[in-house]
Amino acid sequence: MHEKDQLIERLNLVNATQHERMKMASIVQQSPGSLAFLIELMVERSDEIGVKASWVLEWICRTDLAPILPHLDGFTACLSHLKSDSSIRAAAKICELLSEAGSFPTEAQMGLAADFKSRVISACFDWLIGPFSTAPKAYSMQCLYLLGRHEAWVHEELRAILQQHYGEESAGYKARARKVLNLM
Repeated sequence: MHEKDQLIERLNLVNATQHERMKMASIVQQSPGSLAFLIELMVERSDEIGVKASWVLEWICRTDLAPILPHLDGFTACLSHLKSDSSIRAAAKICELLSEAGSFPTEAQMGLAADFKSRVISACFDWLIGPFSTAPKAYSMQCLYLLGRHEAWVHEELRAILQQHYGEESAGYKARARKVLNLM
């Protein structure tokens, strides 16, 4: 059986509990090729398997960002193609974690560093203005704030969007928006 098919079989057994996500994350980390398959499944599948793949990838990134770094090209390329709300939420959280850790490679490390950042910035703006729940919007705000410290135009655009949408969004959105606006 192909490694990707084995991963799908195992993902079928995962539920939303932290214990199950942690167990599956451990299995994936023991098999180097599995992380690339998780990213593929996030994009290819908008069903339960794609959602579970995103949960597991998020869990891995919450504990250690190093495993995703060699896969940033594939991960950031998939951001604009995600369809499931759960996968978008997980991807937005991963983007926030990467930006908080300053984990985007420099151009000296990889020639595509600017491309990684531009893909993340584009996806975060899409999630911020799109019809998504509060969580990906909040993660996107934080990510854009952090990346905007190096790209001035990002802060200008972020400020305008937050002020424009402030009155029509949820209490959670407003709380995060106030925090980000105060930091800028």
